[in-house]
Parts: sequence; structure tokens; C-alpha cells
Amino acid sequence: MFKKSIGILLFFILSISTFGMVTHAANSSEYVNQSFYGYKEPSFNSAKTNGGSEYGAQNVGVVEKRDNGWWKIETWEGPVWINLNGEERVMGDFYAYDEPSFSSKVANAGTKYGRQTFRIVDGTTDGWLKFKTWEGEKWMNPTAEQITVNKTIYAYNEPSFNATKANYGAPYTPQNWGV
Repeated sequence: MFKKSIGILLFFILSISTFGMVTHAANSSEYVNQSFYGYKEPSFNSAKTNGGSEYGAQNVGVVEKRDNGWWKIETWEGPVWINLNGEERVMGDFYAYDEPSFSSKVANAGTKYGRQTFRIVDGTTDGWLKFKTWEGEKWMNPTAEQITVNKTIYAYNEPSFNATKANYGAPYTPQNWGV
């Protein structure tokens, strides 16, 4: 009797914790009318599936839907996570870039974005997130650190003092650098 009561209690607790985030768990078929990326985990920083290529518009077998917009679907590679509308996140005080690289052109007229809500639509495994802005889709790296160099420096295109100087040979003035 005691073991049965414990078993029922454990089942009840496990059920609550497991199904708390799932809003739809039945298998169903839905038509997706846009191209989309698949991810191995429900995160834009997870590895992409399908060789990193987008899936075309198609009917998908939905295994699970979460209230944060992530769907688990069945593909030829097995279960894959997709997010068709992106995630809203409050972020701020960061630079945005045209490409997922600190050497890319700085967006937003070279100024930082202040604290606000952004719609994240894609990402990379090394921390970059693509988001929607007034300029179109841009990239940010919220995990990057900013360091301040308080003196004029030269940068090089290779890790050698014999390499060609970056910035067309001109020195960089004191500034913050993303690392």
C-alpha cells in the first residue's frame, strides 16, 4: 500500500514537471508556408540540421509544440526543432553587426542599441544571434566581452609583427573592442 502511494505521488510530480512547458503533444500534420531552419535543440545557438540549409515550405509532422514558439517535428534526420516566428527577448547595450563577426560593419549608425525587446530569428553555435531591426536583420553576440584599450595601437592581419598592418596601416585610437 505504501509503495503504491509513493509510486502514484512520484508519477504525479513527474507528470507536472514534464508537461509544464508543452502546449501540444499530439502528433499532427501542419503546413509551413515559409522556409525555415531546423535545430538539434530548442535554441537558436544549437547546431543546425539539414546540413545547415533551410527546409522549404512543406507539410511537417508536429510531435510537440511549446508555448515559446518552438516545435519539434519529424524529418528524415529524426526529430528536429523549429521556430517559425522567432523569440522575443529583452536585451540592450550592445553593438549590432551586418554579419556574425566583430570585423563586420557595425549597424545602427555605429551606436549601441539600448535596452529593448528584440525578435531573435536565427543564431550560430558560437553565440551569435540574428534579430530584426529597423535596418533589417542584424547580428549580435550577447556573450562577448568588451575591453577598453586606452591608447593608440596598431593591429595586424596575421598573428605576427611581420604581417601586414590592419586598418590600411593606420593606428586605432582608444576604443572598446569586442572579444
